[in-house]
Amino acid sequence: MPAHEKIPAHWAPTDKTIHRTFKTNSFVRGVEFINAIKDLAEAVNHHPDIILTFPAVIVTLTTHDEGAVTMKDLALAEQINRVWDERFAA
Repeated sequence: MPAHEKIPAHWAPTDKTIHRTFKTNSFVRGVEFINAIKDLAEAVNHHPDIILTFPAVIVTLTTHDEGAVTMKDLALAEQINRVWDERFAA
């Protein structure tokens, strides 16, 4: 899959997705991070699968219509990385 060649830092590929685990160390921080992801996703109308656990948030991206990782996923992953780095990384 050509899109996998440009996977953003810290994201791991699977067959048809990319995913990343973010260590939030707090349930509340996890919810706050998910809310930040929600704003990014709504802005581009591209929505990740998200799992909230203590103490992490797991984000999975794929383009369901394509059945694969596309540039939409890679762009959103970059935006999520940026929000994490700027607002949530310890």
